[in-house]
Amino acid sequence: FQPVTPDIHTDTIDAIGANDRGRSVGLRNAAGQIEFDVLVGPHGSGKSIALRDEALDIPGLYLFCLPTIPLIEEQAKAFRSLRPDLTIIEARSGKGGGRGKIQRQIEDNRDALAAAGTKHAIMFMTHESMMAGDLSSFTDWHVRIDEVPNAIQTGKISISTNQSRNFFSSSFDLKTGGGWSQALLKDSAGNWREQAGDSLISQQAEFFKYAARPQGVYVNVSDWKGAKTVEWFALWSPTFLADVRSLKIAAAAYLESLGARACLNWWDTDIAINEINVPEPPVPRSGEPSIRIHYFTEGHEGTTALWGTSEGRQLIKPICDYLVENVAGLGYWSGNKEATNLMEWRVGGLLTLPKVAGSNKYRALKSCAFIYSSKPQDTDKPLMELFGLTEADILAAREDEDIHQFVMRGVIRNEAYEGDYDIYLYSRRQAEALATKLEPIARSVEVIGVEEAGILSKRIEKPEDEPKSAKAKPLVLGAKGTRMINPKSEQRRLQRRKKSGLIVG
Repeated sequence: FQPVTPDIHTDTIDAIGANDRGRSVGLRNAAGQIEFDVLVGPHGSGKSIALRDEALDIPGLYLFCLPTIPLIEEQAKAFRSLRPDLTIIEARSGKGGGRGKIQRQIEDNRDALAAAGTKHAIMFMTHESMMAGDLSSFTDWHVRIDEVPNAIQTGKISISTNQSRNFFSSSFDLKTGGGWSQALLKDSAGNWREQAGDSLISQQAEFFKYAARPQGVYVNVSDWKGAKTVEWFALWSPTFLADVRSLKIAAAAYLESLGARACLNWWDTDIAINEINVPEPPVPRSGEPSIRIHYFTEGHEGTTALWGTSEGRQLIKPICDYLVENVAGLGYWSGNKEATNLMEWRVGGLLTLPKVAGSNKYRALKSCAFIYSSKPQDTDKPLMELFGLTEADILAAREDEDIHQFVMRGVIRNEAYEGDYDIYLYSRRQAEALATKLEPIARSVEVIGVEEAGILSKRIEKPEDEPKSAKAKPLVLGAKGTRMINPKSEQRRLQRRKKSGLIVG
């Protein structure tokens, strides 16, 4: 085939397309396993572009699943500019979303393409719509998932009256097995969205939302009678796409995500994952930026519960003051709503959503701030008991990966950039975890405590605000003051100085 864009690589297309060949019944291989591909590699290595170029260049019907509607708009525009002759469809709510539910939209579009005999088309939908929908009839379609889906959720329900227990009994079927049951919303229960105004349902809207999915939710009871506190979790798995033609996931941290680890725990022998390294980035990285990670406290960890109190708000104020007085050119920023509500209209720069995975809107900006927390909760107990995950696992997969995704939307996403980049985070633990992740792309990574804000050593005597897995550990033994340099960065700096003749020996 002839590439349609100058940055496409034949080796990449051959590698990520190899496992489609010879498979005739959905994703199942000769051993009966659900087999799919995961494109791995650091942020900016070209995974998304590899998926895009494959879909544009190799005829077929493709369903692209992205995290957000703004990202769908951004990517659909890029696809159309490269191949204006192709049918590009956006199945989404809101502007341009068409009629009815997303499920109805994708089915109507699928049927229209089939009636027209279309052999090459691309349709976009969100991760949420993919996980809530039924794709079992999309047997001729190639599904492409860009970025990590939020595939697992947890929660608790408090049931205090028999009336409430009768309501749950009449609304859900329970398929029991072991200590957990699968709760499926009955057809007779109606559309949960239409009932959201009901006081009972509105208090448990998240539970009803996930229970309405084809796979339902899992609860730790076998009967609603006598239930008082019900733990639940919802889990989406690639096994639910077993009937599609092929599946590829492009996400640097997919295999470390909570959803992937839970799926591999439950469906271990039923899943076969082909890890594929993108052979060569479309534009190889030629620049190494100098990154400075600033943090405001090392005496405690931030949490949304803390920031929702008067004491917590008192901690956010000096951060705002510091950013206003010392970071006039702040590029973009975000955080939990408890923090952003206090910072909005005070802090400069662009306020964004906390999760902007995949977006290229901010790649010209040279600094960012992220006052954010996504710590393990009591409701995460099923993840630890059923899937063998630890608090440290949850912290790394949620908070640390969200931070990594966020900061990588800035100018350091550009392969040739070799200037300075400043990042502002809440805690030292967050800064050090991020430094380790950014080291491979940087000339140097410097971790700096912000003493001027006045909360650097502030301690909060609440155990829940500082889980054992979140305690700060020194990045470098013997580091002086609050300024530390990653040892690998220092080694590389010395090597460069030797090469330049600035030092001898």
